[in-house]
Amino acid sequence: MSSAPCPTLFAVDLEVEHVNKQNLVWSAGMAIAWKELMSLAGGPIVLAGADDIAASVVRALNGSPVDRSIVDEACCVARAGFQTADFLREVRDEIARKLADPSPRLLPSTPAPELFMAYAYVQQRMAFELPLYRTSWPLYFRGGFVESFGLWWRDPVESAALVRQLRVHHPCYTEADIERMSDAEYDVMYDEFVVELFTTRPSDRLIVAMLNRGPTLGATVARAMSLLDRHPADHPHAQIGTKEKLEVPIIDLDITRRYDELFGRSVENPPLRAQQFGEVVEHLRFRLDEGGGTAGDRIARAWPLYPAS
Repeated sequence: MSSAPCPTLFAVDLEVEHVNKQNLVWSAGMAIAWKELMSLAGGPIVLAGADDIAASVVRALNGSPVDRSIVDEACCVARAGFQTADFLREVRDEIARKLADPSPRLLPSTPAPELFMAYAYVQQRMAFELPLYRTSWPLYFRGGFVESFGLWWRDPVESAALVRQLRVHHPCYTEADIERMSDAEYDVMYDEFVVELFTTRPSDRLIVAMLNRGPTLGATVARAMSLLDRHPADHPHAQIGTKEKLEVPIIDLDITRRYDELFGRSVENPPLRAQQFGEVVEHLRFRLDEGGGTAGDRIARAWPLYPAS
C-alpha cells in the first residue's frame, strides 16, 4: 500500500524551481543536442516572434553551460545537420559502432535534405561489481511504501566486500564531533546524507543524496556536489559501520517530454532562416537498483530527438 505518486516534471534545465509534491528530473541530453544545433546555426538560436513561453525555453537552452564534454565520448552520439542520406547514415553508423544499437529510436529513417535536425543519444552503463542487497521488506519513504535496495552487515566476508563499493561523503563524523553537536545538528546528521556508489567504471561517479531542497533543482544539486570530497577516502566514517545500514528507493523512470512550445516556430539564424521547428522530443529511460544504473539491457539511456522542420 502506498500513497498516490507525485507528478514528475521533466525539467528543461537545472534552474527550475522546486514545487511541493512534484518530482523534478533533468538529463543532459537535450542540452547536448541543442549545443550541436547552435553550432550548425552559427550561434544562439533566435526565434521569430516567439511568445514568452517559447522564448524562455530557448533562452534556457542557449544559456546552458552543459555540452558533450560532461559525458564520456564513447557513450554519446550527438550531431546536427541537414537530413541528407549521408548525414543519417553517418549518425546511424556511429550509434551502431559506439552504442551497439542497429535501430536507434527517434532517428528519422528517410532523408529530407531540405530540413535541419539535431540529435543526441547518450547511453551509459553504471553497474556495480558486486550487486548490493535487495530488501525483502518495503521502505517507508516520503509518505509511501516503496521497493528499495542497499547495504547492511549480513555475512561478515560478503558485507565487507560490499562496503568497499560505498563511500560516505556526508556526514563524516567522529565521536568527538558528535560530542560537540547541538541537538539540531545531531538531527540533521541523520536526516541528510550524500553517498557515492562505486561502479565498474572508475571514471564515473554515481551519487545518491537525501538533502533539504534548495530553491531550484540546480541549487539542490550544487549543495550535494559541495559536500563531495570534503574528507579523505580513508576517513574513519567514510564507510558505514557494522551497526549502520543504507536503504535507497529503487528508481525506475521512463518519461518523455515533448517541447510543444517550439513546434512551428521559425528560426531567424541565417544558416537556418525560413526553417521551422517540427517535433522536439526528449525521452529518458533510467533505472537504479541493486545492480546499478540500468535500462532494459542494463543501460541507462537518454534520447533527445531533433528540432526538424
